[in-house]
Amino acid sequence: MSPEAPESGPVGAWSGLLDRFEDEIRRVNRGETTELPDWSEPDAFPPLPAELAGRARSILERQRSTAERASAARREIGRELAAVRAIPATTGSQLPRYIDRLA
Repeated sequence: MSPEAPESGPVGAWSGLLDRFEDEIRRVNRGETTELPDWSEPDAFPPLPAELAGRARSILERQRSTAERASAARREIGRELAAVRAIPATTGSQLPRYIDRLA
């Protein structure tokens, strides 16, 4: 097989899936998407070839780390939104009437 030819069979299928997972991790980490992708193995997929096990473990760890960071960011945003919502709204009679330019 020439170096340019894509692999076929289980190695090719898994390589393509792992490539997609890596691309999705990059997109999430760059903020190019607001949703976490579905990082699951498709139905009726062949068993993971042994030669790709290390790469798959590395990607799984990066997926977990990315998901944890996204979850922490969502919690922080939720706290910030709650703090903003806790600030009472001002209406016409509550608005400042004068600006102290000397202060």
